[in-house]
Amino acid sequence: RNLINLLITKYNIHIFVQTLFDNKQIIENELLENAIYYSSTESAEQIIKLFPNLVNSEIFKKAIEKNNKSIIESILAMKIEIKIDVFEKLMSNKNNSYNFELFKMLILYGFKMTSQMLEIACTYANKDIIIFLLNNKIEPNKNCFYALI
Repeated sequence: RNLINLLITKYNIHIFVQTLFDNKQIIENELLENAIYYSSTESAEQIIKLFPNLVNSEIFKKAIEKNNKSIIESILAMKIEIKIDVFEKLMSNKNNSYNFELFKMLILYGFKMTSQMLEIACTYANKDIIIFLLNNKIEPNKNCFYALI
């Protein structure tokens, strides 16, 4: 198991993923997490395609951590439920220009804009997202103001 995990995740040998699927093997989230961690995009996308039940908010947050746009798009296309903690993970990411691009992708795939999102954006002082939310009629509350001062 560890050898297969190493081959798939570190060396991008995604043919093993297909073999596991063909032989009706059960795999764990750890394999997908490691594929994302080691930036093995091809393997991660293969795992997502063949084992969609492994995809959840935690996997999505790992893809955000690694700034892997391709995997993020694959996960978003699956229409999984995205919770507010995913948005907070996005805001904690240091790459602000990428955050705005990803934020727009979240909205495009149906993530609803809320005042809680505005509070989080204010907490992380992400000017682009704050302006976007305000322009889309999301009302600030006192927590937004407190976060900015």
